[in-house]
Amino acid sequence: MAIKRIVLTGGPCSGKTKIINHLSSQFSDRVLLVPEMATLVDFSNISRNTEDERRDFQTAIYRMQVFYEELIQSHAERLQRNVICDRGTLDGAAYWPDNNFYEALRIDRIEEYKKYDLVIFLSSLSCALPEQYARVKHQAARTETVEEARQLQQKLLDVWSEHPNIKFIQNVFDDVSQKVSAVLDILIDEKII
Repeated sequence: MAIKRIVLTGGPCSGKTKIINHLSSQFSDRVLLVPEMATLVDFSNISRNTEDERRDFQTAIYRMQVFYEELIQSHAERLQRNVICDRGTLDGAAYWPDNNFYEALRIDRIEEYKKYDLVIFLSSLSCALPEQYARVKHQAARTETVEEARQLQQKLLDVWSEHPNIKFIQNVFDDVSQKVSAVLDILIDEKII
């Protein structure tokens, strides 16, 4: 079996955590998960007030992402399971303070795309349901305003939009469980789970 690596990404409050938790609890016998690196690094209370600090933070996230993906990939090959990443190596470009992410890290976007067989991009609540985003962001410990969340969503979409196998999931659902089902349908169609 050829092991597939999938990125689950999207703007703030798009349902990534809920979907990752569902996959972890229901499909741990079929997939291995790479956790979101920003969450792991964030526990260290690293300051991100200046542009240099934000660059350092995103550089650390990128390096950790590469390490974890390679580690999980080697286990996946032994266990014959696919890999789902909570964000991918290129997500940091959306959070980078200027436009030289690729140059600073000495990476090529197309080469990074080749690491992933599929990108599932989840739309943020901030785009379709801004009033709901404003309510939910407090529960999800988000700090971005509606406008900031929309800008991040667009930057992330710009980063991933040229991937040859990207699936975009809009916020057209009554609740997040329907979004989970939409992701599961894609994963089943792509023979991931």
